Amino acid sequence: SRQEYLESVLQNWSQRDHAAALEWVQALPSGESRAGALASVLGNWAAQSPEAAAKFVSGLEGDELGRGLQSVIATISNSDPEYAAAWIQTFPAGEAQEQAASTLMMNWAREDPTSAASWLTTLPDGQSRQNAVEQFINSATDSQPDLAWHWAQTLNDPEKQLEALQRTSQEWIKLDQTAARTAIQASGLPAEVVTKLLQ
Repeated sequence: SRQEYLESVLQNWSQRDHAAALEWVQALPSGESRAGALASVLGNWAAQSPEAAAKFVSGLEGDELGRGLQSVIATISNSDPEYAAAWIQTFPAGEAQEQAASTLMMNWAREDPTSAASWLTTLPDGQSRQNAVEQFINSATDSQPDLAWHWAQTLNDPEKQLEALQRTSQEWIKLDQTAARTAIQASGLPAEVVTKLLQ
């Protein structure tokens, strides 16, 4: 589509000269096309200068804020997840912050589940934390199913919790059957849940 072509051109241009690409995008009329174009430029800018790109995004609003935040977080969560985590906390609670936390967790939990889990402990209870925990479980289950299993127990939604516990326990049992079975039996979970997890 025309939009995809525009974003591709801007990605290439912003790798060479993000300031000129950004200036061109800012002259576009506001709307979906501009928000997408801005996100393309911001990802490359964040790779070169994460703090400057983050500062710029902090001044955006609406769809441009949401798309720009996602783009910058996707870039800096690989290189500096601690900075990305601290920056996310400066945004007001809401959809943009929740999406950014999920994007961060998707990358961070895959690369360094222990540090990602430590960050989860700093989040206040609420939907944003629940979303981040879900993303942590999705990303950490293959590499560290024991840690993912423990976090699965903190999910508030009973259906999501059971599904996450089943998935993580299956992976954990494959890696360390004795430890997994011992933890599941000592978990204090209802007997019918324990039975399902040990099958």
